[in-house]
Amino acid sequence: MKRFFVGLMMLILLSAACSNGGEKTTVAPSVKATPTAAVNPTGKAAANVVPTAPDGKRCGDGICGGRENAQNCAADCSPPSTVPMESPTLAPTATEPPKPPTPTPVAADAITPFAPAPVPTPVARSEGEQPLYFYLFTHTEDQFNHDLSEERYTRLVPIVEELAASHPDAHLTWTIMFQGSDAQSVAERNSQTGVADLLRAANTAGVVSFGFHGHHDATYLNRPQSDFNDNTSWEDLVTGMVDWLGCEKDPVLGGCLAPTGGGLYAVQNNFGDVQAASGIFLQSETAFQGGATTHATLSIRPDLLLGFGYPDHGIFVESGHREKVGELMARLAPAADTSGTIFWADNFIKMNGGNPIDDTRGIDPLKGSKYAAGMLAGLDRSRPNIILTGLASKYLYTKSGTSPTKYGYVHPEAPELPPEWLNTTQQKERYYQQSVESLNYLLDDVLPNNPGSRFLSSADIIAMVAPPEYWTVSPELLDALSRWALLNWTDRPPDWVSDGTDFYSLRDLFSLLVRSLGDDAGAGTTSIVLPTAYGPLKPVDAQKAVTLSRDEIVALAAELAPNFAPNQPWQVTPGAMVQPTYPTSAGEITAAQLLYGMATVYAADFAGAPVSAVQLPATQAMPVTYDLLTDIGCLNTCSGTAWSFKPARLRLP
Repeated sequence: MKRFFVGLMMLILLSAACSNGGEKTTVAPSVKATPTAAVNPTGKAAANVVPTAPDGKRCGDGICGGRENAQNCAADCSPPSTVPMESPTLAPTATEPPKPPTPTPVAADAITPFAPAPVPTPVARSEGEQPLYFYLFTHTEDQFNHDLSEERYTRLVPIVEELAASHPDAHLTWTIMFQGSDAQSVAERNSQTGVADLLRAANTAGVVSFGFHGHHDATYLNRPQSDFNDNTSWEDLVTGMVDWLGCEKDPVLGGCLAPTGGGLYAVQNNFGDVQAASGIFLQSETAFQGGATTHATLSIRPDLLLGFGYPDHGIFVESGHREKVGELMARLAPAADTSGTIFWADNFIKMNGGNPIDDTRGIDPLKGSKYAAGMLAGLDRSRPNIILTGLASKYLYTKSGTSPTKYGYVHPEAPELPPEWLNTTQQKERYYQQSVESLNYLLDDVLPNNPGSRFLSSADIIAMVAPPEYWTVSPELLDALSRWALLNWTDRPPDWVSDGTDFYSLRDLFSLLVRSLGDDAGAGTTSIVLPTAYGPLKPVDAQKAVTLSRDEIVALAAELAPNFAPNQPWQVTPGAMVQPTYPTSAGEITAAQLLYGMATVYAADFAGAPVSAVQLPATQAMPVTYDLLTDIGCLNTCSGTAWSFKPARLRLP
């Protein structure tokens, strides 16, 4: 054990001493009861580390993760039993820390080996409540009741345009998310109605944008997902989803009539770029895509980044699911500029229905301003929140208890809703009035009284969470991410990694290390563009420690590096796939062990003190988020999704 403490101290000290080209670097002391300045190896704005005691409900539950460590939750955490690196030329002594080949060693008492790595905090903001951001959207969901469905656009588009013009600082935009079948029907009826032209003109004016909502696309039973199970291969998942997301379907019976022209294509071809996607999960209980669906989506829309996460209705408010989702989101909202309303998974930015941590729902304007006020009152305002605001739902005209698609698919001979399933004219008019009242409440009362609050478009959200600079990772940042992973590794990997400001996933770190070590055979001298990757598709735990030479780890990275290059042509099984295991001279090692080894090699190389070998620990394959994900429910892609999780940091627009 003593060997581990000294070895890890040596790695951190050397890395800190050399992270600025050999210049002297001051290392922060371990976190005490008061905030201290954090080490900032990336050159970004310094962050303050505010210590947080472990959650009373979590410490003692037998799971070590998040902010828990051997110091603040000994009941759950014990120090790792493996040595981060072996180097016969850098054997530490008991009396003084090892010195790097460059001058100015760092004092031994400046480091506590198991001090938590810096928890990112936002740049300085004004005191008090943080901004509220509203994402105004519609899931159209009706290819049968044409006049009732299209009336939503003819009545509300002019109102939204007028409100946007009279409230320029609100940045009011409305994302209309068609399913393929009703996008096609609106376009085909345009010569009679002019509705498609109305929407296109609003899009040109910057008030309306378009998205895709696939869940209700024809039909619930006649779709590839019905045959998916935990044994379905990646290839079958991807090819099935490519068909369903893109083929032209029979709008009543489902089934593909042509390989393209429906789904995402129908929205793109008839209205314009798809800015966001929702309802395209492998099965409804998975709530969000999974890697295979993300990959299938990118075959049609390669740069799509925004989707929906966990909904605030259906199965996810039943049987304790919402509470479990809240636990997962709590691990994905570790800092003051992260929130339970938004996170990353499977290469998409995900927006939740409401905030599962606060047990709040999104805003339904049909219910009026009092409902909206009640929902907003339940939010944790110490953090910014993105609130899904669902304008003009099908329940404007459809009675609760059914839906146009549910009825239509069961009654293919006459799919239009009968009168008994329609709201009365008076009810419908009240819902229209309450919808406009809700918009006026947000624009005239909420936004002026909450500085910085506004509506967000899909492009706004992407710019806040993943601006262009996010995708290019410098050697200094990669060093920080590597050391963060090692400091937070227990008997399993951490949930995600951070440089003290931004967040990256385990899969991101794996891809970046493969590219840097593989391309440069050592700590990189150039920045790396983050590639899109997937996997590992199976959780394989390492039952014993294995020692590999530095040269073999670098050689393995070099073998994998070409597959992880960015901008590769789309194929069913991508080259950038993290495998569950890898063959080595010492036998099979797991993806987690390889990640640990590459992080150690990179950090040591960056410190100017290369190691000769690394002891890869016995370790679980998956972080704690995997356990929560499997409790919530997912289809045979849990492991890859868990490796893709990371918090979504909300930068001020």
